[in-house]
Amino acid sequence: MSAVSEVKDCQSRGIVAVLLPEVDTLTQIAQQALLSDRNIAMLSGALSTKEECRSLVSSLQYPIPVSLCQVGKSSMIVFSNSDIDSAVDCLADKGFYASGQAYDSVGKVLVQSSCYEKFCKRLKEKISKLRVGDALDHSNDVGATTSKNISAIKEALTLNTHLSQFKSSSAIPDTGSYHAPTVLLDVQPSNDIWDEVLLGPLVKVASFRTAKEAVAIVNHSKQGVGCSIWSEKNSLIMQLTKQLNVGTVWVNCHGIRESSRPSQYRSCTGSMQCGGVDLLKLYMSPAATPRLSFSDDKIDPSLVKNFGKATSPALPSDKPTVDPEESVNRTIKLFIGGALKRSANDSYRTVLSSTGAVLGSLPDANKKDIRDAVEAAAKAFPGWSGKSGFNRSQILYFLAENICRRKEDFAEVIAQSTGRKYDDGMQE
Repeated sequence: MSAVSEVKDCQSRGIVAVLLPEVDTLTQIAQQALLSDRNIAMLSGALSTKEECRSLVSSLQYPIPVSLCQVGKSSMIVFSNSDIDSAVDCLADKGFYASGQAYDSVGKVLVQSSCYEKFCKRLKEKISKLRVGDALDHSNDVGATTSKNISAIKEALTLNTHLSQFKSSSAIPDTGSYHAPTVLLDVQPSNDIWDEVLLGPLVKVASFRTAKEAVAIVNHSKQGVGCSIWSEKNSLIMQLTKQLNVGTVWVNCHGIRESSRPSQYRSCTGSMQCGGVDLLKLYMSPAATPRLSFSDDKIDPSLVKNFGKATSPALPSDKPTVDPEESVNRTIKLFIGGALKRSANDSYRTVLSSTGAVLGSLPDANKKDIRDAVEAAAKAFPGWSGKSGFNRSQILYFLAENICRRKEDFAEVIAQSTGRKYDDGMQE
């Protein structure tokens, strides 16, 4: 399906937001059709460079929310007390996953100096057996790479000929855009190639001595996508998990995705969020919510000029924003097991009326809250089933009496949330 027909199909289906995985693949006509359409309420995408992000923002015709990120690569920290063979196998798989052009592909590897020689020796044996060819052929390990990324890798390797390296011994196909899987050894973090974003089948390996040094190297990087920790010491893993400034931390694995778990990029990679219920809410809205209407005013050029730059934090206002009658913010809780408890998710969901007005907030319960509620119900069932029928009827009648005392409040809430009349709410 061409890009133009895909845009028309999205418009005919009434999609509120459109996700652009790579704007480079869109034709100029399709890009203008997307960015000038008033029905587009949000733009989200991953691009290769900051210049592409600024070019996309400058092409917008109307002010809409934008969530962009720069494609980066993840890191890996290998300690001497880890399973070296498993770490090497995972690196050979995830380091060249999608030809090293995915966000969870391993780009930089930190190996503890005490096991550095052993790790590099086994990695060389593993990389030499990787096959390069058509990705549709399941016998091949590494597929095609874009010509732009291949040119960037060749230029970086030309400027760093002093670094030791080894490649796959597989033959490169004559037709197509392919590059042999390459590993650079003994790369110093002070070298420019260490922090350079090189999308493609290229992995850089460096050594470290202490865990503090490894954390400092990873946090100093401009790419904050994710990092995997390979160790068998639980205390060390918990310590590094809190100290690493990355979006996702994997333990003795890499690149495992779960759509229900949110992941947020860090550092200069961008602010795009992946996975989770909150991300799904960005692309969905209740049918009763009014659509946003944009004015004909164009985007301020100064916003495009300063896009991607650091902004100063907002200063506190002179007047207090807290209601004087309620000086302490209320904590919205769940009623579980006869008591009010905080939600383990620690996030809330807004309840809207039929006109889009805010009626209130509810805790956004997760799996733990549901499990606690089920356990409380199972615990209370023996006592409830042990009561006589007359006793249970009296309890239900007492509950009905308390509901009837506030029937006007319930009827009003039903009318506001459904858009029906007050009499219909009373009948309900």
